Amino acid sequence: MLSDFIVGEDCCSGLKELGSLSYLRGTLSISKLENVIVPEDARGLNLSDKRNLDGLSLGWSEHIDDSKDRTSEKEFLNLLQPHKVLKELTIRCYGGTEFPTWLNRPSLPNLVLLTIENCKKCTSLPPLGKLPSLRFLSIAGMASVKSMGPEVCGDGSSQPFKSLETLNFKNMVEWENWSPCEAFSNLRELSIKNCPKLSGNLPNHFPSLENVEIDGCCPKLVVSVSSFPDRCKIKFEGSEGVVCGREVDFSSLNLKHLSTISEFESQMKVLITMGGLANVQNLEVYGFKELTHLWSNVQKLVVQGCMELTHLWSNAVGSFPHLPSLRYLVVSGCPKLVSLVAKGQLPPTPKELHIRDCKNIQILVEEEDDTANSCGSNGDNTRSHDLQDLYIYIMYI
Repeated sequence: MLSDFIVGEDCCSGLKELGSLSYLRGTLSISKLENVIVPEDARGLNLSDKRNLDGLSLGWSEHIDDSKDRTSEKEFLNLLQPHKVLKELTIRCYGGTEFPTWLNRPSLPNLVLLTIENCKKCTSLPPLGKLPSLRFLSIAGMASVKSMGPEVCGDGSSQPFKSLETLNFKNMVEWENWSPCEAFSNLRELSIKNCPKLSGNLPNHFPSLENVEIDGCCPKLVVSVSSFPDRCKIKFEGSEGVVCGREVDFSSLNLKHLSTISEFESQMKVLITMGGLANVQNLEVYGFKELTHLWSNVQKLVVQGCMELTHLWSNAVGSFPHLPSLRYLVVSGCPKLVSLVAKGQLPPTPKELHIRDCKNIQILVEEEDDTANSCGSNGDNTRSHDLQDLYIYIMYI
């Protein structure tokens, strides 16, 4: 078994010698294919005759001079068609503008896993929906792909992606639109990461979906929770929850660049009810102008980058909300913060308090009714605290 073959830089690439090894089995990885000078050398490799290969990885180096002519790579890759028994295939850093013709027809009926990475000049994907046994598909770093339509499913295919269970997209920086056929009846895991221009609607038929993760995508991307089955686990831009009917029961919530939590509730009320937010245990907020509502089950609260916040809690009453489960509190990057609470005292339950880069912080809480800001006894204002660790970091520049 030969697992890794690196193409040399001299005129003798060694591909023909590799072609003579007719009993290769297992997985074969061929790297530095940019060193192949004559595309016809691929014919001598005889991959189509190697019926004992289960897996094949074809790779070019990631950093190749943009001035290099790579037009011959399409012809070369066309000649690297593997035997139809192949189960796993990876194509990495291919420099052509189109994929080989053997991926444009169902010539790999047993292919289970396909990974395509950093093929930055390809403007479209082949009709992968025609691969009848494909269960795992990962597409990453396709910098020239702007749209995916029904052609990826295979125009006229009666059951596209009929076996697909896992679908991953990552680092698709120019991808703007996804308009596939309504396939994916067996899809169990969907991941879309760092696709900053992707907007519009996701496909709305995922009857078997168990896990979905979306991170680093355009705010205009519309995710319809009603298309996900009950108990489907969701990770969305740092938040985590479980689908219950047409709602999401969140356990961890990460909110960015919203002025108030009330604004968040109004924007998300179609998908998430207050019942779904009541179970939030970990809450992270960024860029809020004020905090006017929190949920009683919060155990960890992180407040960052709230540039206008003068008090962590400053509603009409001014005292800290009732948070019986709060154990961990972090306040960071709030330059106008003067004190944590406008009136009253901190809740007694936090065990750990971190304050970072809040250069105007003066006191933790304001005095109320001549009661000093302390944890000691003073009439009816006596409160016992569980606070064990207090950290204050202030950086002056």
